[in-house]
Amino acid sequence: MFEICVDSFGKLGLTEFVVGGFDRVTRRAMPCDWIKTFDVLALPSLRRKITTRDPVMERTLTSATVVPWDRDSLEREAPGSRFLDFVRDLKLQAGLNMPLQERGNEVWGMVVASRSPRVFSPEQIRQAFSLSAMVLLKRTLLLAACAARTVDDPRIALLSEEQREILRWVAEGKSNADIALIMDRTKRAVDYHVAQILRKLGVATRTQAAALLAT
Repeated sequence: MFEICVDSFGKLGLTEFVVGGFDRVTRRAMPCDWIKTFDVLALPSLRRKITTRDPVMERTLTSATVVPWDRDSLEREAPGSRFLDFVRDLKLQAGLNMPLQERGNEVWGMVVASRSPRVFSPEQIRQAFSLSAMVLLKRTLLLAACAARTVDDPRIALLSEEQREILRWVAEGKSNADIALIMDRTKRAVDYHVAQILRKLGVATRTQAAALLAT
């Protein structure tokens, strides 16, 4: 899927992309780890939760239309925008923000961008939006496949909702520090929850805990 995105968006002159979302209830950012060209978790602008508090991103994720942008316009129209900080961090010049999906409290979207100044034609915007639908389909199929592989182990029911989410990130290979950033928690809190997860599941290691979701 990553290679398809690189090739397809690249033909439109869009060399950078990332999928992400936010939870309307917790106001927590949720970056996607398998459809991206840059490490969004390392960006100071993401740590300030641009996807949950920035008007540019919120308008994109809650609308049903593509929002084109360029850096010069953002500098003039949204000088205090966290999305502008995001654009500056990555040295981007122009791009498209696209809504993908609403699922319960979650809203997902995609940013595709260029490091060179450019203006997008209506046809290019249409093509990009069509490609985003392909991304959404692939993401949905992968989520369904993951759900099908999950065993309804009775021990999982002992975990709180937050602990189950932490366990899913552990299974993705994330460190406690990464999980703290993703979930907007302190590392100390995540350390505590991981210890509780191991205790409740009756296992000694993170690998053993993660295996309960992978068998």
